[in-house]
Amino acid sequence: MNAKKPKVTYGISTSMLFDMREPDAIYRNDGPEAYAQHMIENQHSPLPHGPWFEALKRDFEDSNGMIEVVLASRNSPITARRALKTLGEHGITPARMFFTCGKSPVPYLKAYGIDLFRTTDLGVAQEALANDVLVAHYDPVSMKDIQDQAAQRAVTSRDKNVLTLPASKVDQPSLRSVYNGRTLGNAVFDLDGVVFGAESEHFYKQFKLAAYHEHEKNMRDIPLSQGPAFNLLKKYTEVNKQYAGSQLPFEISVVTARGDFAAIRAIETLHAWGIDIEGTTHFLGGAPKKPVLDAIRAHAAARNMPAPEFWDDQQHNIQAGHDAGVLTGYIPQDYTDHDPKTPG
Repeated sequence: MNAKKPKVTYGISTSMLFDMREPDAIYRNDGPEAYAQHMIENQHSPLPHGPWFEALKRDFEDSNGMIEVVLASRNSPITARRALKTLGEHGITPARMFFTCGKSPVPYLKAYGIDLFRTTDLGVAQEALANDVLVAHYDPVSMKDIQDQAAQRAVTSRDKNVLTLPASKVDQPSLRSVYNGRTLGNAVFDLDGVVFGAESEHFYKQFKLAAYHEHEKNMRDIPLSQGPAFNLLKKYTEVNKQYAGSQLPFEISVVTARGDFAAIRAIETLHAWGIDIEGTTHFLGGAPKKPVLDAIRAHAAARNMPAPEFWDDQQHNIQAGHDAGVLTGYIPQDYTDHDPKTPG
């Protein structure tokens, strides 16, 4: 019997897929009954596409079972018909979905085995964090600006010669096949408070920088705890391990402010978990993240790869991602934002 192949399961809210500003305004101003009436009366009018619609379409077209997307909607099944009809017009029918009729979707996310939940609702994101679900909050305005910038870059570079690197040949025989499909995702992780737990962040806040460096030096062989994005990173690497060669389904990178012995501890932690980073790993030693995020974005564009998606737990780094024109998801944590020289 063949072993079940690993896959990554994303949960996504309706507001990530569609521009819901008009229906949401009706809900806020006139109440749920008026909202329901509006959605039913307009069920045959496609909803305007939102910030994640095209990415979802790509995932459905050619992920070859390596990605599953679960629709998590606050609509009722009846008011959701407009969204489902819009998806259906593009050949998208999620195998799994659930509707909560105005209530929070968070209590049900674990039941669906969701590795990452994407939402534009910060309150839902914070609730999911409290329930140990990896969640990324996105600002739809910033996402729209970033996508418009990407489209403009594509127009201005259309006539330029862009080198697309072929899949690398495998020099040694391998039981794994060579992956010839497109890159399905370009994931950029922060470490502390995201892939790792937040214990080093808390130590820094209490004892400051010099003590933090000494602590990380003394603890360099002691693995850190697993953070909210550990399972997502693990899923990506498990999918990639099914294939040989340098072209893999998921591009994985790390951008962290760690440096010196703090970087050594991070490497030893990843080694203890059996995880290697197939993309690039950047230990910045407290330097700003924007220049590296700029370079990652440019690298992806030059090779016709998907735009990078960056996850961080600190707001100043979220802003750095926005400034770099990178799609950036905020991983809420239960500590207040602090000095940019912290381990994040």
